[in-house]
Amino acid sequence: MVTYMKAKRWIMWALVVLFFAALLVNVGIELSYAQNKARNPNAAKAEVIKLTVNHGSEIYVSERELNVYTGTKSVTILVMLVSFAGAGLMKAFIPSLQDAPGSTAPPRRTT
Repeated sequence: MVTYMKAKRWIMWALVVLFFAALLVNVGIELSYAQNKARNPNAAKAEVIKLTVNHGSEIYVSERELNVYTGTKSVTILVMLVSFAGAGLMKAFIPSLQDAPGSTAPPRRTT
């Protein structure tokens, strides 16, 4: 049986894991592009769009690669913001075990 606190704990852990997974993807695409993309424009491969990544490294990418890069960065930043806000709001507004309906835990001190 899943209790109230177990469910809350699992959801909090899921949000934390989601945050760090998105962070790894965000950093990973930066490092991958900085390491594997052309440093000079290449018209034959249509790599003519200048992109600055990873603390100022200048690379050249195609329009498709730019769309993948910006889409991935946007989605990962959104996921990080939502998971961070979700964990914070859950911590702030979802009551702890003492405040749970039908709880047999001793009440919290109010000083």
